[in-house]
Amino acid sequence: MSEPAASRSADRNAFLAKQTSLFALRCAKFLPTPYQAEDNNRMTLAYFCLSSLALLPATAVSSAATADQSALDVLLKPAQIQGFRDWVYEQQLPTGGFRGSDSLASTGTADLDTAHVIQSYTALIVLGILGDDYARLDRPGLLRFIGDCQQEDGSFAQFPKCEEPGDPRSTYSAFAIASMLDNWTSIDVDRGLAFLDSCRSDASSAAGDDDEVPVELAERAGFQGRANKPTDACYSFWSTAAIHLLLPALDPSLTLDQVVDPALDRAWLLSCQHPLYGGIAREPGALPDVYHTYLSLAALSLGDAGDSASQRLGLRALDAAWNVSRAVKARMREQLRADGGGS
Repeated sequence: MSEPAASRSADRNAFLAKQTSLFALRCAKFLPTPYQAEDNNRMTLAYFCLSSLALLPATAVSSAATADQSALDVLLKPAQIQGFRDWVYEQQLPTGGFRGSDSLASTGTADLDTAHVIQSYTALIVLGILGDDYARLDRPGLLRFIGDCQQEDGSFAQFPKCEEPGDPRSTYSAFAIASMLDNWTSIDVDRGLAFLDSCRSDASSAAGDDDEVPVELAERAGFQGRANKPTDACYSFWSTAAIHLLLPALDPSLTLDQVVDPALDRAWLLSCQHPLYGGIAREPGALPDVYHTYLSLAALSLGDAGDSASQRLGLRALDAAWNVSRAVKARMREQLRADGGGS
């Protein structure tokens, strides 16, 4: 959905941290009508909103804030934080794991109202962002649940007995949960890695000659998901995070800005901001959404850290493996492993 160019008069290179903080806060409270179709994924939508606030600087929304605070620290009141925590635990099921919302509970059909491995991953992070102590977390049930999601080929389905085959997204979520709990005993890691290895493809045969890349794509910067796909803001995260994770194994002496141009990508992402509503869209001129907003902020955070010539945007540092701020990850490790970790 595009808008007239006149509505995009803001400086394309200015970081609209305040507007985007307020956009994420609004969406955390009241999602607009277009999100109705995603009601079963409300947990993940909450993750996008709250994790955006956990990355954004508090100084953008409060002159009294300190540099070590995030926007979430000053925008959410204690009662709101507790309300979010309670809602997350209401989605924890006796079978283990978390569902995305209670929207299917009224159907009375247990096959529909089930825990989901991706929603379980985002539930753990949402609780971490909210500073929960995980005292109410059913660790044994969660471990049992992800084990039941693993398929014969090593992949992980979205939930046990799911008719759709497992895929890398669900497999990542299961691995991330095991990493967070510091407990890998319920899954077969070797089979999971073998499945992921089987998903690799050599794109060079379809990529063509670099000299033949259309000028309009080269000038737009940003990242494509694969050759001949339109540039999309979310791919900046997927590409940058993958490179960030691979570099230590490939060549520890390399830095991100030696492989990609963070400044070029930063300019592209900032051009996707909405000057009125805040938030970040998939491309310039489109309406913002919580998915592209969060992944763009995550990419900007990684780019800030990896660009030696960068003028920092003030975003919290991101952990690319868990896809959450490093500060939240450190707190999650402390809480999750203080009681029950590794058991």
